[in-house]
Amino acid sequence: MNTSPTPLQRQRGASEPPQQKDKRIPAPPLIMVDGIKIYDYFYDKTTEHIPASKFNTKLMKEGSIKVNVATGEVYRMLTNIVLEGRYAWHSYKITIPDRS
Repeated sequence: MNTSPTPLQRQRGASEPPQQKDKRIPAPPLIMVDGIKIYDYFYDKTTEHIPASKFNTKLMKEGSIKVNVATGEVYRMLTNIVLEGRYAWHSYKITIPDRS
């Protein structure tokens, strides 16, 4: 039986335990906000509470805005802003096929 340390153990020191990998936290889902008449008002209202570097917006057709956020905390803050502003929004659109 070979009890000599492996090259990797020699490199980091035989007494150190192996390090565990950090678990990857999935990104929060995107938010679709519908019925926005004035984009600048929505953006200004959002940046009052959330730094602009923490989210990205993309204008879609028919007055919708797609918002991608960086963390779960920013996601909760944005959903609270959207609820206070009484905007129609959804995270994922689920389409159910018509079975007629």
